Amino acid sequence: MTTFTTEYTAVKSRIAAVLTTLGWKVAPARDMEISCLIARMDYETVVGDKTATISLEPWSESLMLVSNYDSEGRNILSANMKRFDPAMTDESLTDAVTLYVEALEKDVNGSYARRIHLNHPQTA
Repeated sequence: MTTFTTEYTAVKSRIAAVLTTLGWKVAPARDMEISCLIARMDYETVVGDKTATISLEPWSESLMLVSNYDSEGRNILSANMKRFDPAMTDESLTDAVTLYVEALEKDVNGSYARRIHLNHPQTA
């Protein structure tokens, strides 16, 4: 089992708090403890709900925020990464996470199934 540093856990908790205010569902405490996962968001598409995830990976020289959303047979968010300095102020961290999520949502909304849903929503 991976053991995360106190510094890593603190940054992860701070990011989770911001993601909660942005409407993301934070991972259960046990998942937060044993994995890099922070939060998830479900998006409606023409093929049903699809899930995006945000994780914080401990890299050798920094902490990296990464995301995943599978569409068209690949992770369309694979290039969405943001390095985080544990010493960031709360304001800087909030701004960085907010900008990261805005970019992520732009990519998700541009995916084929999501774009069709947004342009031609189906009623139940």
